[in-house]
Amino acid sequence: MEMLKLAWRTLKEFVRFASPYWPALAGLVLVYLAAFVLRRRKVQTPPGSNAAALDYFFCQGYEVEEVLYQGRMGAEYILSRLGARTCLHIKWWRKPINERPVIDIGEARSRLNCEFAILVSKEGFTRKARRLALETGVWLWQFNRLEAELERLAQGIPEGMKTAAAAKTRS
Repeated sequence: MEMLKLAWRTLKEFVRFASPYWPALAGLVLVYLAAFVLRRRKVQTPPGSNAAALDYFFCQGYEVEEVLYQGRMGAEYILSRLGARTCLHIKWWRKPINERPVIDIGEARSRLNCEFAILVSKEGFTRKARRLALETGVWLWQFNRLEAELERLAQGIPEGMKTAAAAKTRS
């Protein structure tokens, strides 16, 4: 019982001692909460996520062979399906993709021994990027049309995938 009385007296003494500081402490907490809320509003999250984009590929039978990069504004993967390797770059940029990422994925396709290269964008592509993609054989897909593009691809399996699958079954 004496211990309880001592604890109560100590608590009362602490409250009496700290009482002049409560308004300042409450003000600091309010400033911190306001800054937290304002900072949180400024952070823009992409409309989709890398996982959501990959789900479309998984539904069509692709498997992740290697994760090259994953970040808030994009990701890079090597996917495989029917023995063919595909280099996939996803960009969550707020503007149309220019020709630089098309050049990068084309180089990555040859450096990583991939048969196909797909560049997925949230905001589309510039005219120069589309022209360069036609010349280099890079597929440009918009995220909001990803499911339709993959279904179209599944209907007619590209010759390269058939060849790679045939070579894989022979060995």
